[in-house]
Amino acid sequence: MNTRHLTIATLILLTSCNVKDNKEKLRVTPVSFPKTVNIDYQELPTDYLMGLPQNMTLTEKYIILLDRLHGQKHSLHALDRDSGKLEFEFLTKGNGPCEISLISFDNFLQPDSQKIQYYDMNHKQFLYFDINSRTIDCRSTLRLWNKDKIWPIAFFDMGTYYMGAGRIAEKGEWSKSRIVTFNKSFDPIGFHEEEPVLSYNDEENKKLIEHMFYMYFCKIRPDKKRMVFASFLTGIMEIYNLESAPDSIRIIKRMLLTPLMKEEDNIHGFEDAYVTDKYIYAPHSGKTRKELNLAQNIKVFDWNGEPIIEMNVGIGIRCFAVDEKRRKIYAVALPEDKEYILITMDLPEI
Repeated sequence: MNTRHLTIATLILLTSCNVKDNKEKLRVTPVSFPKTVNIDYQELPTDYLMGLPQNMTLTEKYIILLDRLHGQKHSLHALDRDSGKLEFEFLTKGNGPCEISLISFDNFLQPDSQKIQYYDMNHKQFLYFDINSRTIDCRSTLRLWNKDKIWPIAFFDMGTYYMGAGRIAEKGEWSKSRIVTFNKSFDPIGFHEEEPVLSYNDEENKKLIEHMFYMYFCKIRPDKKRMVFASFLTGIMEIYNLESAPDSIRIIKRMLLTPLMKEEDNIHGFEDAYVTDKYIYAPHSGKTRKELNLAQNIKVFDWNGEPIIEMNVGIGIRCFAVDEKRRKIYAVALPEDKEYILITMDLPEI
């Protein structure tokens, strides 16, 4: 073999080693739903005038709506599930004890106690609202946040430990992890998983990761054994196994449902997510920023990431919740010719 051929062979070998050593870039995941159905919706009249609704939770009696309209005194609004009537409001905006500034999308309902857990990203505190007694408890996490420059994240009180998910930090050790677990004194005890590779170009990958965390939804399964992450701008869904947490957390599946585009052409992905013991429900847009359309479908996956059913609803979904026991879907929707409305739909057999 002459010198020229030897040099080429060496370059090929080195290139192969580099590619092998690097993490594989995340590519669009082919997803085919075995069943697609069209479902009708009915408007549920309400006396509550919605401003900027962003999250919905269901309790036995109420639809709990997170509305971030500027100027409102309260952020959470409880509507009667049957009549749509506004029953009460809670979480007062302000700087006093247990008052709030910016609530994350990622709440957690404790089914047995009917307590809802929220996290205030600005005031750095957990808030626990008891639906039955309508009382609020809160716990500060400033001890943790004063340590390092950490980005706003989805933060959960898991009972025996705390868990932060999403974009953990801007730089340093914490920036390498997707999930960090903490003991009850807020000392970090586990760093889990890494960000996906979205591009082999460092600058482009950094920008796409920023898109991934521009807006996202982290939802915990009621039994606290699984978590799903769904992103808005990139359409990435990640499913995590929490059974061995806080010591070990592993990813079950990572999917990319839409091509990664330039910022001005970015395709909208997941508009929201809602989880039950059996399924992950997620409206998925698939439209570009220029089209500015809300998702008109709800995709359903099991907790292994397998596609189950796609429901076409014929109207843009802003946020929603599912009651599998009563076979009902509740949603805030946006018709083309009017403001936000409250709707209900019958949940089809899955």
